Amino acid sequence: MLTHSDQFLQTPRLPAEILFIGGGYISFEFAHVAQRAGAAVTVMDHNKRPLSDFEPSLVDRLVKYSRDLGINIILSADVLSLYKNKNRKLEVTVRQNWMEKEYYTDMVVHGAGRVPATEGLDLERAAIEYDETGIKVNQFMQSISNPHVYAAGDVAGTDQPKLTPVANQQGFTVVKNIMEGNQATPDYGVVPRVLFTVPQLASVGMNEDQASEAGYDFEVQDGDMSSWGSLRKVGATCAAYKILIDRQTDQILGAHLLAPDAGETINLFALAMKFRLTATDVKSVLFAFPTSASGIRNML
Repeated sequence: MLTHSDQFLQTPRLPAEILFIGGGYISFEFAHVAQRAGAAVTVMDHNKRPLSDFEPSLVDRLVKYSRDLGINIILSADVLSLYKNKNRKLEVTVRQNWMEKEYYTDMVVHGAGRVPATEGLDLERAAIEYDETGIKVNQFMQSISNPHVYAAGDVAGTDQPKLTPVANQQGFTVVKNIMEGNQATPDYGVVPRVLFTVPQLASVGMNEDQASEAGYDFEVQDGDMSSWGSLRKVGATCAAYKILIDRQTDQILGAHLLAPDAGETINLFALAMKFRLTATDVKSVLFAFPTSASGIRNML
Protein backbone atom coordinates (compact mmCIF):
# COMPACT_ATOMS: atom_id res chain seq x y z
CA MET A 1 0.00 0.00 0.00
CA LEU A 2 2.93 2.33 0.71
CA THR A 3 4.85 3.39 -2.41
CA HIS A 4 8.57 4.07 -2.05
CA SER A 5 10.38 6.70 -4.09
CA ASP A 6 11.98 4.19 -6.49
CA GLN A 7 8.57 2.68 -7.18
CA PHE A 8 7.10 6.14 -7.75
CA LEU A 9 9.67 6.83 -10.47
CA GLN A 10 8.67 3.62 -12.22
CA THR A 11 4.93 4.35 -12.13
CA PRO A 12 3.68 4.17 -15.75
CA ARG A 13 0.69 6.44 -15.08
CA LEU A 14 0.06 8.80 -12.19
CA PRO A 15 -3.20 8.33 -10.29
CA ALA A 16 -5.62 11.20 -9.78
CA GLU A 17 -4.76 11.72 -6.10
CA ILE A 18 -1.37 11.32 -4.38
CA LEU A 19 -0.41 11.82 -0.73
CA PHE A 20 3.24 12.17 0.30
CA ILE A 21 4.23 11.36 3.87
CA GLY A 22 7.16 13.46 5.08
CA GLY A 23 8.23 17.03 4.38
CA GLY A 24 11.70 16.53 2.91
CA TYR A 25 13.45 16.43 -0.46
CA ILE A 26 11.56 13.46 -1.91
CA SER A 27 8.07 14.65 -1.02
CA PHE A 28 8.47 18.22 -2.24
CA GLU A 29 10.32 17.40 -5.46
CA PHE A 30 7.88 14.67 -6.46
CA ALA A 31 4.90 16.75 -5.34
CA HIS A 32 5.87 19.53 -7.76
CA VAL A 33 6.25 17.01 -10.58
CA ALA A 34 2.93 15.31 -9.85
CA GLN A 35 1.01 18.56 -9.46
CA ARG A 36 2.25 19.85 -12.81
CA ALA A 37 1.29 16.51 -14.37
CA GLY A 38 -2.28 17.06 -13.26
CA ALA A 39 -2.56 15.06 -10.03
CA ALA A 40 -4.21 16.35 -6.87
CA VAL A 41 -1.31 16.37 -4.40
CA THR A 42 -1.05 16.43 -0.61
CA VAL A 43 2.19 16.66 1.41
CA MET A 44 1.91 15.70 5.07
CA ASP A 45 4.63 16.36 7.66
CA HIS A 46 4.75 16.01 11.45
CA ASN A 47 6.90 19.16 11.84
CA LYS A 48 5.62 22.71 12.13
CA ARG A 49 7.88 23.66 9.21
CA PRO A 50 9.12 21.23 6.54
CA LEU A 51 12.53 21.16 4.83
CA SER A 52 14.62 21.60 7.97
CA ASP A 53 17.89 21.67 5.98
CA PHE A 54 17.01 25.00 4.42
CA GLU A 55 16.65 28.67 5.37
CA PRO A 56 13.31 29.00 7.22
CA SER A 57 12.22 32.28 5.64
CA LEU A 58 12.73 30.87 2.13
CA VAL A 59 10.99 27.63 3.10
CA ASP A 60 7.97 29.67 4.16
CA ARG A 61 7.94 31.38 0.77
CA LEU A 62 8.16 28.06 -1.06
CA VAL A 63 5.39 26.54 1.06
CA LYS A 64 3.09 29.48 0.30
CA TYR A 65 3.92 29.31 -3.40
CA SER A 66 3.33 25.55 -3.46
CA ARG A 67 -0.03 26.00 -1.80
CA ASP A 68 -0.93 28.69 -4.32
CA LEU A 69 -0.16 26.16 -7.06
CA GLY A 70 -2.71 23.83 -5.49
CA ILE A 71 -0.48 21.51 -3.46
CA ASN A 72 -2.16 20.76 -0.13
CA ILE A 73 0.53 20.98 2.56
CA ILE A 74 -0.51 19.72 6.00
CA LEU A 75 1.89 20.37 8.89
CA SER A 76 2.05 19.20 12.52
CA ALA A 77 0.31 16.00 11.49
CA ASP A 78 1.12 12.50 12.73
CA VAL A 79 0.09 9.54 10.58
CA LEU A 80 -1.66 6.89 12.69
CA SER A 81 -2.77 4.29 10.16
CA LEU A 82 -3.04 3.40 6.50
CA TYR A 83 -5.36 0.84 4.92
CA LYS A 84 -7.40 0.21 1.77
CA ASN A 85 -11.13 0.64 2.30
CA LYS A 86 -14.01 -1.16 0.58
CA ASN A 87 -14.01 1.42 -2.23
CA ARG A 88 -10.36 0.53 -2.90
CA LYS A 89 -9.27 3.98 -1.80
CA LEU A 90 -6.31 4.32 0.52
CA GLU A 91 -7.46 5.76 3.83
CA VAL A 92 -4.90 7.63 5.93
CA THR A 93 -5.78 8.48 9.53
CA VAL A 94 -3.93 11.47 10.91
CA ARG A 95 -3.75 13.21 14.29
CA GLN A 96 -3.46 16.98 14.04
CA ASN A 97 -3.98 19.42 16.91
CA TRP A 98 -5.18 16.50 19.09
CA MET A 99 -7.90 15.65 16.61
CA GLU A 100 -8.06 12.66 14.27
CA LYS A 101 -9.00 13.04 10.62
CA GLU A 102 -9.17 10.73 7.60
CA TYR A 103 -7.75 11.48 4.16
CA TYR A 104 -8.57 9.44 1.06
CA THR A 105 -6.19 9.03 -1.86
CA ASP A 106 -5.13 6.72 -4.69
CA MET A 107 -1.42 6.52 -3.80
CA VAL A 108 0.59 7.09 -0.63
CA VAL A 109 4.30 7.77 -1.15
CA HIS A 110 6.92 7.32 1.57
CA GLY A 111 8.93 10.55 1.56
CA ALA A 112 10.05 10.64 5.18
CA GLY A 113 13.70 9.84 4.47
CA ARG A 114 15.80 6.72 4.31
CA VAL A 115 18.12 4.82 6.63
CA PRO A 116 21.49 3.26 5.71
CA ALA A 117 21.03 0.00 3.78
CA THR A 118 22.90 -2.17 6.27
CA GLU A 119 20.13 -4.68 6.89
CA GLY A 120 20.99 -8.10 5.54
CA LEU A 121 24.73 -7.46 5.28
CA ASP A 122 25.45 -9.56 8.40
CA LEU A 123 27.85 -6.91 9.67
CA GLU A 124 28.09 -8.48 13.12
CA ARG A 125 29.58 -11.63 11.64
CA ALA A 126 32.43 -9.58 10.14
CA ALA A 127 32.88 -7.57 13.36
CA ILE A 128 31.90 -4.33 11.62
CA GLU A 129 30.64 -1.74 14.06
CA TYR A 130 27.68 0.37 12.96
CA ASP A 131 24.82 2.41 14.34
CA GLU A 132 21.75 4.19 12.99
CA THR A 133 23.94 6.52 10.90
CA GLY A 134 25.78 3.69 9.15
CA ILE A 135 29.12 1.87 9.37
CA LYS A 136 31.52 3.56 11.78
CA VAL A 137 34.56 4.73 9.83
CA ASN A 138 37.78 6.61 10.50
CA GLN A 139 39.12 9.60 8.54
CA PHE A 140 40.18 7.27 5.71
CA MET A 141 36.60 5.91 5.31
CA GLN A 142 37.83 2.60 6.81
CA SER A 143 35.84 0.57 9.31
CA ILE A 144 37.08 1.29 12.82
CA SER A 145 36.62 -2.36 13.80
CA ASN A 146 37.55 -4.28 10.62
CA PRO A 147 40.47 -2.79 8.64
CA HIS A 148 39.60 -4.88 5.57
CA VAL A 149 36.35 -2.95 5.09
CA TYR A 150 35.76 0.55 3.73
CA ALA A 151 32.43 2.35 3.38
CA ALA A 152 31.20 5.28 1.31
CA GLY A 153 27.90 6.98 0.61
CA ASP A 154 24.70 6.55 2.57
CA VAL A 155 26.04 3.45 4.33
CA ALA A 156 28.97 5.36 5.88
CA GLY A 157 28.35 6.84 9.30
CA THR A 158 29.79 10.36 9.05
CA ASP A 159 28.63 13.82 10.05
CA GLN A 160 28.20 14.82 6.40
CA PRO A 161 24.83 15.14 4.63
CA LYS A 162 23.70 12.11 2.65
CA LEU A 163 24.08 13.74 -0.75
CA THR A 164 25.46 12.49 -4.07
CA PRO A 165 28.53 14.82 -4.20
CA VAL A 166 29.49 13.71 -0.68
CA ALA A 167 29.12 10.04 -1.62
CA ASN A 168 31.22 10.57 -4.76
CA GLN A 169 34.00 12.24 -2.77
CA GLN A 170 33.97 9.41 -0.25
CA GLY A 171 34.07 6.86 -3.07
CA PHE A 172 37.14 8.51 -4.63
CA THR A 173 38.82 8.44 -1.22
CA VAL A 174 38.04 4.76 -0.67
CA VAL A 175 39.44 3.74 -4.06
CA LYS A 176 42.63 5.73 -3.54
CA ASN A 177 43.21 4.28 -0.08
CA ILE A 178 42.56 0.71 -1.20
CA MET A 179 45.00 1.11 -4.09
CA GLU A 180 47.71 3.17 -2.39
CA GLY A 181 47.25 2.68 1.35
CA ASN A 182 45.60 5.01 3.81
CA GLN A 183 46.69 8.49 2.79
CA ALA A 184 43.62 10.28 1.45
CA THR A 185 40.82 11.88 3.42
CA PRO A 186 37.68 13.38 1.86
CA ASP A 187 37.93 17.09 1.08
CA TYR A 188 34.33 18.20 1.39
CA GLY A 189 34.82 21.95 1.50
CA VAL A 190 31.38 23.45 1.94
CA VAL A 191 28.55 21.25 0.69
CA PRO A 192 25.68 22.96 -1.16
CA ARG A 193 22.18 21.53 -0.84
CA VAL A 194 19.51 21.90 -3.50
CA LEU A 195 15.82 21.09 -3.52
CA PHE A 196 14.72 20.59 -7.13
CA THR A 197 11.24 22.02 -6.93
CA VAL A 198 10.07 24.79 -9.27
CA PRO A 199 11.49 27.21 -8.22
CA GLN A 200 14.56 25.54 -6.75
CA LEU A 201 15.62 26.07 -3.15
CA ALA A 202 19.38 26.06 -2.45
CA SER A 203 21.65 26.59 0.53
CA VAL A 204 25.32 26.49 1.45
CA GLY A 205 27.00 27.33 4.75
CA MET A 206 25.31 28.60 7.87
CA ASN A 207 21.92 30.11 8.57
CA GLU A 208 21.38 32.97 11.04
CA ASP A 209 20.87 30.75 14.08
CA GLN A 210 24.01 28.74 13.34
CA ALA A 211 26.12 31.84 12.74
CA SER A 212 24.88 33.41 15.97
CA GLU A 213 25.57 30.25 17.96
CA ALA A 214 29.10 30.15 16.49
CA GLY A 215 29.71 33.69 17.77
CA TYR A 216 30.03 35.50 14.45
CA ASP A 217 29.35 39.21 14.08
CA PHE A 218 27.59 39.24 10.74
CA GLU A 219 25.30 41.24 8.50
CA VAL A 220 22.36 39.88 6.53
CA GLN A 221 21.63 40.83 2.95
CA ASP A 222 18.20 39.62 1.86
CA GLY A 223 15.36 40.51 -0.43
CA ASP A 224 12.92 39.61 -3.15
CA MET A 225 14.36 38.96 -6.64
CA SER A 226 11.18 38.59 -8.69
CA SER A 227 11.52 42.09 -10.23
CA TRP A 228 15.11 41.49 -11.43
CA GLY A 229 15.70 41.14 -15.17
CA SER A 230 17.15 37.64 -14.86
CA LEU A 231 13.89 36.49 -13.22
CA ARG A 232 11.44 38.53 -15.28
CA LYS A 233 12.76 36.95 -18.48
CA VAL A 234 11.33 33.58 -17.36
CA GLY A 235 8.24 35.00 -15.65
CA ALA A 236 9.33 33.90 -12.17
CA THR A 237 7.16 35.37 -9.40
CA CYS A 238 8.68 33.49 -6.44
CA ALA A 239 12.35 34.35 -5.94
CA ALA A 240 14.34 35.54 -2.94
CA TYR A 241 17.77 35.41 -1.31
CA LYS A 242 19.52 35.68 2.03
CA ILE A 243 23.31 36.09 2.35
CA LEU A 244 25.29 36.16 5.61
CA ILE A 245 28.57 38.12 5.63
CA ASP A 246 31.13 38.28 8.44
CA ARG A 247 31.59 41.95 9.39
CA GLN A 248 35.19 41.38 10.53
CA THR A 249 36.57 39.43 7.57
CA ASP A 250 34.03 40.10 4.78
CA GLN A 251 33.80 36.31 4.32
CA ILE A 252 30.53 34.82 3.13
CA LEU A 253 29.20 32.63 5.96
CA GLY A 254 26.08 31.36 4.23
CA ALA A 255 24.04 31.77 1.07
CA HIS A 256 20.39 30.83 0.63
CA LEU A 257 18.51 31.14 -2.65
CA LEU A 258 15.00 30.54 -3.96
CA ALA A 259 14.88 30.88 -7.74
CA PRO A 260 14.48 28.86 -10.96
CA ASP A 261 18.27 28.39 -11.32
CA ALA A 262 19.20 28.47 -7.64
CA GLY A 263 20.92 25.08 -7.95
CA GLU A 264 23.41 26.51 -10.45
CA THR A 265 23.98 29.85 -8.72
CA ILE A 266 24.61 28.28 -5.31
CA ASN A 267 27.68 26.53 -6.74
CA LEU A 268 29.34 29.92 -7.25
CA PHE A 269 28.81 30.74 -3.58
CA ALA A 270 30.24 27.33 -2.62
CA LEU A 271 33.31 28.05 -4.77
CA ALA A 272 33.79 31.46 -3.17
CA MET A 273 33.42 30.06 0.34
CA LYS A 274 35.79 27.12 -0.21
CA PHE A 275 38.57 29.39 -1.46
CA ARG A 276 37.78 32.12 1.07
CA LEU A 277 36.96 34.87 -1.39
CA THR A 278 35.48 37.91 0.29
CA ALA A 279 32.09 39.34 -0.56
CA THR A 280 33.94 42.27 -2.13
CA ASP A 281 35.96 39.87 -4.31
CA VAL A 282 32.82 38.14 -5.57
CA LYS A 283 30.99 41.40 -6.13
CA SER A 284 33.83 42.66 -8.31
CA VAL A 285 33.22 39.93 -10.92
CA LEU A 286 31.31 40.97 -14.05
CA PHE A 287 28.86 38.14 -14.71
CA ALA A 288 27.16 37.75 -18.09
CA PHE A 289 23.72 39.40 -18.21
CA PRO A 290 20.91 38.39 -17.91
CA THR A 291 22.08 35.09 -16.44
CA SER A 292 20.96 34.08 -12.98
CA ALA A 293 24.52 34.56 -11.73
CA SER A 294 24.40 38.23 -12.73
CA GLY A 295 22.19 38.84 -9.71
CA ILE A 296 24.97 37.89 -7.29
CA ARG A 297 26.35 41.44 -7.35
CA ASN A 298 22.96 42.75 -6.19
CA MET A 299 22.84 40.18 -3.39
CA LEU A 300 26.14 41.36 -1.92
